[in-house]
Amino acid sequence: MDQATSQTDQDASRIVRVTVSGRVQGVGYRDFVRQNAEENGIGGWVRNLPDGQVEALLAAPGPAIDSLVAMMREGPRFAVVDQVTIEDLGPDSDPGEAPFAIRQTKVP
Repeated sequence: MDQATSQTDQDASRIVRVTVSGRVQGVGYRDFVRQNAEENGIGGWVRNLPDGQVEALLAAPGPAIDSLVAMMREGPRFAVVDQVTIEDLGPDSDPGEAPFAIRQTKVP
């Protein structure tokens, strides 16, 4: 793969679903994700899940998503992140919202 192709692949938009488990509710985690997404020009949303996890949909070029996911692995000050799961949804998926939004908790 040449350098031009590699750069084009890195700049291509991605849409991913990220699920985070640990102590991630009640510690400002969703606002942390929203703030960092807005600062990095990422569209989408974040919400709490009834099982204590946080779910986010992120839509942006790959490097921006990689940067935000790295931040999500650390979380805000009082969070304890145990696991981060990333699912690529493909470029034809609904890209969520812009600007980035905090959604209501998903009800089963």
